[in-house]
Amino acid sequence: RIGTLLFPYRPGKRTMTPDHATNLLLVSIAFNNAQTIVLQYGYLKKYLQDRYSYVVADNSNDKVVSAEIRTFCIRHGIPYYKLPSNPLTGIHPSGSHGLAMNWAYGHIVKKHAPSYAGFLDHDIFPYTETAIVPHIRHAMFGLIQERNDKWYLWPGFCFFEYNMLKGKDINFMPAPDLDTGGANYNSLYAQTDKDDLEQLRHCYRNLATHEEST
Repeated sequence: RIGTLLFPYRPGKRTMTPDHATNLLLVSIAFNNAQTIVLQYGYLKKYLQDRYSYVVADNSNDKVVSAEIRTFCIRHGIPYYKLPSNPLTGIHPSGSHGLAMNWAYGHIVKKHAPSYAGFLDHDIFPYTETAIVPHIRHAMFGLIQERNDKWYLWPGFCFFEYNMLKGKDINFMPAPDLDTGGANYNSLYAQTDKDDLEQLRHCYRNLATHEEST
């Protein structure tokens, strides 16, 4: 089974304003799996309708797999960044992911200052024509996670208007009672009503039978 995020298709190139069409920077956090990057790149190229740039931030601790990912990226002209050795890998998976995202935000997103920026887990793939930017409301879009009275966007599928991020204390580490990305609660989420954002339906799909379950 794979997790599937379902939301209405809105054709990006035909509906976005010139500002929307400027640039969507997608950062994929790779971890010890080259095949997922191969699949993700192919499916994004086939189905994503936004004008986007795709980069790989490699958080792998397997040197052989990192070499495979790097070779694939070079072959296909994909910007590739090998992250520094992560002290939390193998100890605190959520913290390792958070450190990787913080590095990518500081060294990639801030450097390029795109109109929109988003983070993907390496095993997130579109399977039909879709677009991201038209769904961004109140400067953010993604899969909402709720913990008690707080909420945040799941770090494997989250997108932001970059101008909204500038000047804020951006920190994708976990926080008490919140998983990876939860440390952004006060800076990004506390002042936004989650009900104003576009809501995603989350289900699981059996690839053999195509049956869905929640």
